[in-house]
Amino acid sequence: MKTACIALVTATFLSAGCDSRGSRAGDPPTSVVGAADSARDTTPPPPPPPPSGSVATVSVTPDSASMMAGDTGVRLQVVARDSAGNLLARNASWSTPDSSFLYLPSHYGEGGIPVFGRTSGIGTVYATTDGKSAQAKIVVRDVVPVVAVVPGSATSDRVGSNLTFRAALTDAAGTVLKYRLVSWSTTDTTVFALTSVDERNGDSYATIVTRGAGTAALHATCDGKTGEAAITVSASVPAPMGSVTVLPDSANLAVGDSAVFTAEVRDPSGNLVSDPPPYWTATATDTSVFTLRAAGFHAVVYTHAVGSLTLSATSGGKSGSASIVVK
Repeated sequence: MKTACIALVTATFLSAGCDSRGSRAGDPPTSVVGAADSARDTTPPPPPPPPSGSVATVSVTPDSASMMAGDTGVRLQVVARDSAGNLLARNASWSTPDSSFLYLPSHYGEGGIPVFGRTSGIGTVYATTDGKSAQAKIVVRDVVPVVAVVPGSATSDRVGSNLTFRAALTDAAGTVLKYRLVSWSTTDTTVFALTSVDERNGDSYATIVTRGAGTAALHATCDGKTGEAAITVSASVPAPMGSVTVLPDSANLAVGDSAVFTAEVRDPSGNLVSDPPPYWTATATDTSVFTLRAAGFHAVVYTHAVGSLTLSATSGGKSGSASIVVK
């Protein structure tokens, strides 16, 4: 009986005091959105906020610059910000489609890169980080260089010697010029041959190997100006060899890799020869793929771009080669 009374009182309270939504009797009706109303709301939800620290915008500072070819260049910095405009610490990958007159070093400090002008032109440098890119416009004005080859002369008393020369570039006032495009050539390939050309600290270097007795000139040319070194070889042609083998005879390398190759030179009886060393050459459809540095019986190939090349070592009328693919 007690249970029934409690139930009756409770039911009377709900009916007289509040309805099932909590409104008191006599209050104006309250609009309630139910599941059916929600289903009819087609407004998309707002996108979630980006993760903390994600890059929203990228810019390069300065976004434009002008320089003289061969001077100290300009340093570009990447600036990354999140969606709230806060600065983010980011490094960038840098590139330019105008490498014929703009030089970007492969090693540089965090956040920025020095850019140097090789010769006159107007180009673009791109910075990319976290999928976002920005660019800077670079104008290079030209300076006509004075070209000298250092040393200015050399002699060798044997065939197979490797000699290295540097192109020294200055302007009319004697100011040193760097990162200029230099081409090298020989006036007589029977006296010596070019084995490698590379750039070190903004200067162009050429390595030659002597091939036969005589005198010839090594030319370095930049923007139509030429310097030269006189090279004299007094040695006779070496005795014929039995074979030359390059080890390894093939290599698959990634861009940025380097690999060491060794030449085994044997006389007609099959004995290893320790003197004179062979001379090295490398051929490719695109010479920007590699840099070759050779000394004696060893050669190092540095890769810079996708492509292929053939590395050869020659001594006493015999040659060996290695095939190199850069991926």
